[in-house]
Amino acid sequence: MLYLLSNRYGFFPFASFIRDPDTYEKFSEVVLTLNNA
Repeated sequence: MLYLLSNRYGFFPFASFIRDPDTYEKFSEVVLTLNNA
């Protein structure tokens, strides 16, 4: 399981990462959280 924790500006580096099919082959679950506070 992969957890990606980001704020509103930190989301963009993860955007390309979560679109990569290899990510889902390596991890059974991918969880992305976004905190706009």
